[in-house]
Amino acid sequence: MMADRNQILMEIRGEVENSAPNTKLATIRCLMQRFSTSQRTVEGVLNELGESGMVIRRPGSGWFVAPSANDGLPRIRMVLPNWASENYQQLERSFLRRAEMEGGFTFRSTMQAVTPDFYRQVQADGCDALVLVTPGSRLSSSDIMLIASLPVPVVVLHCELGGIGISAVSDNPASGGMMAASCLIRHGHRELALLVTEPPSDSFDMRCRGFREFAELSGARVRVIETGIHIGESYRGICYQALERHLKEHGRDFTGLFLGSSSAALEVYKFFSDHKIAIPADVSVIGHDRLASNEFLSPPLACIGTDPEEIADAVISGLFRVFSGECAYFHTRAVSHLLERQSVCSLNSQP
Repeated sequence: MMADRNQILMEIRGEVENSAPNTKLATIRCLMQRFSTSQRTVEGVLNELGESGMVIRRPGSGWFVAPSANDGLPRIRMVLPNWASENYQQLERSFLRRAEMEGGFTFRSTMQAVTPDFYRQVQADGCDALVLVTPGSRLSSSDIMLIASLPVPVVVLHCELGGIGISAVSDNPASGGMMAASCLIRHGHRELALLVTEPPSDSFDMRCRGFREFAELSGARVRVIETGIHIGESYRGICYQALERHLKEHGRDFTGLFLGSSSAALEVYKFFSDHKIAIPADVSVIGHDRLASNEFLSPPLACIGTDPEEIADAVISGLFRVFSGECAYFHTRAVSHLLERQSVCSLNSQP
């Protein structure tokens, strides 16, 4: 018989209350079978317990009873959009490693549904600081006011906030786009394409603009291939179809392709493979975001992005300055790095 959600919540809460800190909970699959319920229900219960500070999610390991709340350490919580994202997982792991290896603070993360009220739903209960990963949309003045009204220090990631008095760590997106264009041009490519792999946002728009402007100032031509992807939408053929439309309408009129985000790489590689277009002999490809999976593509994907460990360092060091009263807020730009791999080659080296 399927258990009621409240009953599931009460049972798991009771078990957590009677368990030692850092005890691992049963897997989501086991809890689904035990209570004859859906994955969504189990995840909702665990997220609710996480928001109350009773349990924490450790990426790649599962859910655990939260460390003792009596440690007196600052409690940092990360709020993430509820999307399956390798980028988010890498960020979580970086913060978790800092908390476990260096101490000095406790860390947990919660995922939140992306709705028009995303920022209104953010809660600061049970934490001393929030790290906010914004969904792929522009921050409006009302969004900024909601963030500023939260009762604890907030650090916004991947967003340029200029002179606004809210802490932020950004990745200098325009620089990332320029580095991608520079890499392709340095290898002799003058016919370039930009695949728009994300919905509009301040950060993504700056990345694309940096690529286009640097390329055009260097005498290269850029074709922009729109995908029409929406916030929270998974690829599921969107990039494949966009490339297919472009190929039918214009032919393969580029030798270098910039992926606005590397998470689209698998779909792009499949498209080129299906259409007998070789990487990098026919098209050199470079992506944005340093995803661990990039290295295991064939050929490995050249990419540009910030190291998640550097992001974690910038956030944590900045927050401790805020905690100590040294500053009220901080703005930090993490450095983008280029990882050259076999998906890019020089035109003059091709047969």
